[in-house]
Amino acid sequence: MLPTTNEVKVPAGSNLVLTMKGNVTTGFRWQLKPLLGKCLEMISNEYESDPQPEGGDRLMGRGGTRTFKFKRVGPSSCKETIAFAQKRGQIAAGDWAGMTGLKTIDVLLH
Repeated sequence: MLPTTNEVKVPAGSNLVLTMKGNVTTGFRWQLKPLLGKCLEMISNEYESDPQPEGGDRLMGRGGTRTFKFKRVGPSSCKETIAFAQKRGQIAAGDWAGMTGLKTIDVLLH
C-alpha cells in the first residue's frame, strides 16, 4: 500500500514496491507520471483482481490491486518524486502539469 507519509527510504540493494487498491472495471486506473530523476526505474506494473468469494456467484465489477515495482539505478544517494493519478484513459505526458488529485511519494535512496 502507499505509505502513510509521503517519504520513503530505500536502502542500497533493495527494490521499492508500491501497491494500491483499485477497480479497473470502473474505467479508472492508477497511472504513473513519467519519472524525471535518475534514481529509479519501473520494472513492473501489474493489476490483480480480488479473488472470487467461495461458493458465491461470479462477482462482476470487483476490485483489485495495482502493484508498481521499481529498482534502484544511478547514484548511491539521490531523491525521486513518484506521482500517481487515478483517471479514465491514458494520461498524456503534457497533461500531468497542473493536474489535481495526485498522490505523491518522495523516495530517498541511500
